Amino acid sequence: RWEGEGGGQDALPSPQAVALILNAFSRAGIPDPPLFSAMSLVVQSYLAEHPSSSPSSAMSPQAVSSILNACANGGFKDPLLLDALSKEAAAFPPGTSLQHIACAANALVRLGRLDASLTASLAGAARMGELSREGPLPLALL
Repeated sequence: RWEGEGGGQDALPSPQAVALILNAFSRAGIPDPPLFSAMSLVVQSYLAEHPSSSPSSAMSPQAVSSILNACANGGFKDPLLLDALSKEAAAFPPGTSLQHIACAANALVRLGRLDASLTASLAGAARMGELSREGPLPLALL
């Protein structure tokens, strides 16, 4: 849940909870377009409620990459959601986990959404990552 205006709790799940829900359904092979559509609206509402000067500060890279992965696995291609998540991925901050960058890049390729500009942004974030901390596997996945 996130804090709504006036300090109250909205009855909507957090972006990380959305990622968990969508990944559970996509991994189980359960197509549920109404669920994905509802979760798309939750994410878009969250981003509208959390404007920032840098898109990446609105959602964690883990949530972004996990939701993108669930969309790719479930074949869910809502343009509004994918546009919003692509902007978030393009603004991953330096030091973002290479695993999250690799997961996002892989999902965006499978969704047909990885263009040259987004590739350059993700590559820039990857160059700033700490390979020694994570080992070579996430970089190999890129």
